[in-house]
Amino acid sequence: MEAVASSLTESFAPDLMSKRIARGRSTIRGSARTCWSTSARVCRAPRHDAEQAIGFVCANATTYELQERCVAALVRKTEILWHILDCLLLAPPAP
Repeated sequence: MEAVASSLTESFAPDLMSKRIARGRSTIRGSARTCWSTSARVCRAPRHDAEQAIGFVCANATTYELQERCVAALVRKTEILWHILDCLLLAPPAP
């Protein structure tokens, strides 16, 4: 259930992710395949998936403990994503 809850980060910023990918292509070091797989991930995560995820979490996180674990998973994933963005921001541009 925590994995589904953590996927809710995608419901908040699908357009923002597309913009970051476009910008990141000029700064991210690594193969073009890495950028392509990230782009494909955004395309495979439409808003209705997020709606199903929140419905699943709301229907199944029926105890306070489960709700806390779901919130903690979502917060942790957000922290990880922010850390990745900070690293990308500080990375020197690709040659």
